[in-house]
Amino acid sequence: MSLRRRRPYGSHGDHHRSERAVRSCSEQPEPRRAAERTALNEPGGRSGAYGASESHVVCGRLAIVTTFPDPADLYPDVAAKGSLAAALQEVAEEHGFVLGAAAADDTQPLLYASVPGATPLREDLGVSAGRISRYWLINGWGQGTPLISGQTWELSEVAKVAREWRNGTPLRDIQQSASFVELTYLAEAAEQGPAQLVSAQWEWVRQDAEEAPWPEYRTLVEAAYAEPRLRQLFPYVSHWLLRFSTTTGAPFSPDVVCLHVGKGGYVVKASSYGPSLGETASPEEAVALAARHLPADIGPAVAGAYGK
Repeated sequence: MSLRRRRPYGSHGDHHRSERAVRSCSEQPEPRRAAERTALNEPGGRSGAYGASESHVVCGRLAIVTTFPDPADLYPDVAAKGSLAAALQEVAEEHGFVLGAAAADDTQPLLYASVPGATPLREDLGVSAGRISRYWLINGWGQGTPLISGQTWELSEVAKVAREWRNGTPLRDIQQSASFVELTYLAEAAEQGPAQLVSAQWEWVRQDAEEAPWPEYRTLVEAAYAEPRLRQLFPYVSHWLLRFSTTTGAPFSPDVVCLHVGKGGYVVKASSYGPSLGETASPEEAVALAARHLPADIGPAVAGAYGK
């Protein structure tokens, strides 16, 4: 796995959770890998869920499509069943799979469905259909953390993955059984618990800082990592603002403290839009100031989304 190909969850290079892109210089676009279309922007929640427009590459240029073919024309077999959920159920039954109660989307039943996860660690698996050409997308989250995604031409492959997702099959085993599935960089850490998830997120935030063309930002991240009381929290970055959550999933907790590089030094803030707590000449001083403003009883980040 190449660290340089992927950005951290909640990084300054924010992506939309459900961005859908296909290459359309030919009549039959190859399904595109989708593992890292799952970053979060702000602690308020997941961004871009099931976006309203679809981007595609036309002979090397990005185009935004705002009108789409009629789903009934693109998916006549799904339309005949009444919904994507019903079509998915039928395919599953043909292959002997048990999916539970697959649910159709209320507003666009031909395009969106969900399959319930049977374990408390996994949310419903999202299934969606391509809007420009015929293909299927999956998105799986657990306790507010993106875990798996993928894109395929075969609905039977989606049904197979949905069965394994529902059954609680380890994520790496799901990927090995269905080659179109990709794991996010947090997936396997999430299966091991919140401490491992925090550690994995710090690794990616530090890697992202190492690659950033801004040495002051890199030293700030490293100084924050060196402080045990901050290192136990879940870090994420929004617009170069280093933030910390007491939960590992989205929506994140309210800010406990924030750090960023200022014009003449390093700035500590109470929250992203809150007042400044002070400005220092060195990143170590900024981190020490931030640590003094942490709640006395703050502990390691806990698994799950804030308030859930």
